[in-house]
Amino acid sequence: MPSTRNRSAKLSWQAAVPMVTNPFFVWDLAKVFALTALILALILSLIQLASPAPGFWRMCWLIPLLVCSGLYALTLFISLTVFFNRYWVRFTLDEDGVL
Repeated sequence: MPSTRNRSAKLSWQAAVPMVTNPFFVWDLAKVFALTALILALILSLIQLASPAPGFWRMCWLIPLLVCSGLYALTLFISLTVFFNRYWVRFTLDEDGVL
């Protein structure tokens, strides 16, 4: 018996995903910036090992920490002001899968 399903039937909806008030977004963003700061600090420490100038060890860890902390705060600020704490997503389901 042939199938009588409608090939153009789609199920579609939109949702506003919160950004700054979503603990998963904030925590994952913090992990990304912390990992970035750690990698940058390790690279600067390796450069310090090869450098003849002493006394740069504190700055090897302070500079990446300050830069990544500032970028983290800037990202949260932009999420609030530009995106108004919402990221709109659209989901579509059809016979081929999820779009």
